[in-house]
Amino acid sequence: MYRTLIEQQGFKLLEQIDNTLHTEIWKANQRELDRIVCLQILKPEAAQNAVELEHFLLIARTFAKVKSETVAAVFDIVSTSDLHYAVLEYVEGPTVGSLVVDGPKLSQAQILQIASSLALCFEQLWQRDHIIHRNLKGETVQIDPRGFAKLTDFSLAVTASQDLGVLDAGHIVGTPSFIAPEYAQGSKSLTTQADMYSFGALLYQLATGHAPFSSMSPVDALSAQIRGQIPPPHCVNRAISIEFSWFVHRLMMKNPNNRYPDWRAVINEIHLVMKGELPTGIQTEERFLSTIESKPLLDAMTGVVEEEEEEEAKESSVRLKTSQQKLRQFEEDHQRDIIRSNIRLASLMTLLMLVWFVGLFWYRGIWGPEMQRISEAEKQIPQDVVIPPPTIVITSKDQAVDQVVEPKKGDEPKLIVEPPSTNDASETKEVAQPAAPAPMPEELKKSLAVSAKAGDLEAMRAAFAGEKSNFIEKSNQESILRLALTGNELLERTMNAKKDQTISFTWRGKSRIVVPREVTETSVTLEANGRRQEIKFSDLTPDEIVSLVRKPQTEAEALSYCLLLMSTTQKSEVTLFARKCLPFQDILLEASKE
Repeated sequence: MYRTLIEQQGFKLLEQIDNTLHTEIWKANQRELDRIVCLQILKPEAAQNAVELEHFLLIARTFAKVKSETVAAVFDIVSTSDLHYAVLEYVEGPTVGSLVVDGPKLSQAQILQIASSLALCFEQLWQRDHIIHRNLKGETVQIDPRGFAKLTDFSLAVTASQDLGVLDAGHIVGTPSFIAPEYAQGSKSLTTQADMYSFGALLYQLATGHAPFSSMSPVDALSAQIRGQIPPPHCVNRAISIEFSWFVHRLMMKNPNNRYPDWRAVINEIHLVMKGELPTGIQTEERFLSTIESKPLLDAMTGVVEEEEEEEAKESSVRLKTSQQKLRQFEEDHQRDIIRSNIRLASLMTLLMLVWFVGLFWYRGIWGPEMQRISEAEKQIPQDVVIPPPTIVITSKDQAVDQVVEPKKGDEPKLIVEPPSTNDASETKEVAQPAAPAPMPEELKKSLAVSAKAGDLEAMRAAFAGEKSNFIEKSNQESILRLALTGNELLERTMNAKKDQTISFTWRGKSRIVVPREVTETSVTLEANGRRQEIKFSDLTPDEIVSLVRKPQTEAEALSYCLLLMSTTQKSEVTLFARKCLPFQDILLEASKE
């Protein structure tokens, strides 16, 4: 009967998609608009119950207010005396469950991308009206043609204030493989932590190819959700990391109070796992029991630690051998230096001895006898003969030359001192040795730290260019400053690298899944849901820019990233990335101090 009424209102029912306790979900053609839609129809017997009817309309209106790329849009809600249904966006694309029917086919990065989209969706649902979905599974999440993961069903959604015993007439509704332990035990009220458990079960299915306890009967599966355990995802699929398994371990803890406090914490953990870092709050005691076994995770971590220690021991051994080799080489060089010094000393002593013997021979064999002969000749000179004194010429080299001249009577010996010749090629000139490079001047350090604190790259370049003195690593630091980029230049480079790829973008406090299409020096054009919008870089806050740019790989990129962090709420992270730019590490750390 109600199907006839629906067709009379302009819809042609094409195919039934799902059939739940209270609703039927159909694929239909809306004839007037010539588009395919999804109809979520409240069954007539459920519509006769005032509580169920009010609940259906409340949830439909709540989902209609959610504006997100990760939730199928609600186009219209129809409620008459005989008919109640909602018109939803029909998502053309496979369900995530169908992607892993024959085993895991998605990479960890693809799974985490889906997880990030869904976590943003659940955060909105909980913050808006404390909505609990209760039906998250592989069949209620579809991938649209652009690659976005979308939640396509709200047939079992409830609010945290509702009494499930009254609403479900004492039944436990949902798919056993994804039901949280507290609901399987009969809890009459739930929190968003129940969706977190289902979220973990969905990630387990995507990572391993099968849902938790899927081989059991419904009753056994519900019992296993309360007490049973399964191996971590990385034990089933070697392509999955230990970090991912720890993340699912926390999501699927038996006690809801031991799961994450909110969806923002879940999103932060996803980002950690994306970077290959361990999630926070790892607990292994009995009171922190999880559906994911802890022992394989602990064993894997122990193995990693042992491997790291073994690797460190090998590196220490290599360093020790290298040090010993260097010490032996130093000792050998030192011994050779001593031998060379001894040889030089022995050669010098031999030369001195040779000179002494030559001088002794000359004195005794030549000069002594000659002086004796002259003395005897002088005794034979008549007393009235006057020998004129010679003129003595002394040069700057202290060399005396006897020059006999024709003296006049009464002349006295003359001492003539000639100035040193400026053209003396033998004169030795002393060449100044260049001074060793000094450390960076303290004034320049302070100036660079002030500019870095303000995140001003141009001011750092100007301060550096104004310093004329030479110091250690000056050329290397000049090269890094020349290659460094401003925040806008970093963003432009990142957007060009991610052009035509799906990314998560937070702007003005709202998260979006977008695709960069056109990038200029001052703006980027983003596409979402078939619409494009140009975002100017000047309209983005430093925190929004940091969330978009890629992590630094080179020293110049590390300097650029740290300067960008200086004006954000994440300034404390400068200490992490300053290590990647050693020539400026001390300056960046000084600038990051409050």
